[in-house]
Amino acid sequence: MSETVLLLVSPHQEDHAFVGRVFSKSSWTMLSATTLQEALELIGRHEVAVVIAERRLDDGCWKTMWEQLTAGGVPPMLVVTSQDADNHLWAEVLNLGGYDVLAKPLDEEEVERVVSGALRRRQSQLALQEA
Repeated sequence: MSETVLLLVSPHQEDHAFVGRVFSKSSWTMLSATTLQEALELIGRHEVAVVIAERRLDDGCWKTMWEQLTAGGVPPMLVVTSQDADNHLWAEVLNLGGYDVLAKPLDEEEVERVVSGALRRRQSQLALQEA
């Protein structure tokens, strides 16, 4: 099986450090971006399975990213992070096709659980596409 790639998109350095620690001993390959544009460039060069994206970025937001990701093929699973996560954001993310929302401050077990679930969902979607 090929590498499993996780992309974290956040303008906050502490998010990159935290998620890097969470997945440092895993089989995941972690990529980091601080802007929407940087994230889209990485997605163009790598087969990303899961994207964890901050709700608001300096050059866009998670919805703009999702529109770009869903333009073709099976998109990566999208998990949105937010300091002000609430039921409205969660419903919006799910209704538009995203996978989940993580409230900040991030929790190690919750991040691992959500990312693992997102990977299982993506693998199921890819298997259905191939069938």
